[in-house]
Amino acid sequence: MKKFDLQNTFLYGVLLGSFVNYVFILEIIPAPFPIIDAWGERYFGTVGNANSLAIVMIASIFASIVILHKKKEIHTMFLYYQYINILLAAYMIMLTLSKKGVIFGFLLIFIFLILSIKSIKKPKTVLKLIMLSIIGIVLIYNFITLDDIMNTLNGIERRFSNFHSQITSQHQTKFGSTGERKYFIELGWGLFKDKPLFGYGLDNFREFAHTYSHNNYIELLVGVGLVGMMIFYSIYFFLVKKILRMKDFFLKTIFLAIVGIILLMDFALVSYRNKTLLFLLLFIFVIVELENQYTIKSVDNEKKD
Repeated sequence: MKKFDLQNTFLYGVLLGSFVNYVFILEIIPAPFPIIDAWGERYFGTVGNANSLAIVMIASIFASIVILHKKKEIHTMFLYYQYINILLAAYMIMLTLSKKGVIFGFLLIFIFLILSIKSIKKPKTVLKLIMLSIIGIVLIYNFITLDDIMNTLNGIERRFSNFHSQITSQHQTKFGSTGERKYFIELGWGLFKDKPLFGYGLDNFREFAHTYSHNNYIELLVGVGLVGMMIFYSIYFFLVKKILRMKDFFLKTIFLAIVGIILLMDFALVSYRNKTLLFLLLFIFVIVELENQYTIKSVDNEKKD
């Protein structure tokens, strides 16, 4: 990726995949296959799983944020599209009714807005935001009805209410998304204590529960034990060390935020085989390497002068 300067290929690929989902989900073009679950509640788009679609949309928001940071290198129309993409990606996350998608997708947008406060105050930026808001309203008016929005918000509220009631309940249950995850954590922790160092073999949690654990920490502890889990998460340790050396405060903050988001999502997601997240980490690694190399060269040139 670094040798052939392909790091932006990941960003454009995520944006293209997102755009295809917008076209189908907004019914601009009829989807040639199912894009919503059998109950007609949760959209899973082209990826076949609502939570996976939410992750793709978080990656899409991240891609737009990184591209917006490189304003001088991007065509104006493509630059404006990034703002629209963030809005559409946020709406797609809502349609998935994914709890982690809603929490972490909107957290990433909030961090982006905080980092962008200074530029937002500029008159040109305010004018751009007004224009983009008008475009957004037109899109909503033509493709999204008020009933659609209210149904989506009701679905999100219902899922969070169920989550709260199940997480605070004193009674163990295997039913529902949260109850199932609580059960898997208890089962997995018991299995881990029997074979703490090397586990039962990768992906063997399903031999005990007939499915995966929905928790990356439990999945790895049961599969490859403490040793295997530490090896896997050393990826994040070395990556964070490199990010902290960056001079670009904006990118450093966004990169740390997305790494933190992934680590938190791992409590409700098996991520070690998720290609979107692994490519996301690879992209960050390459960008950090390139910037740190540029910084080192600049320092060396200053010393020579």
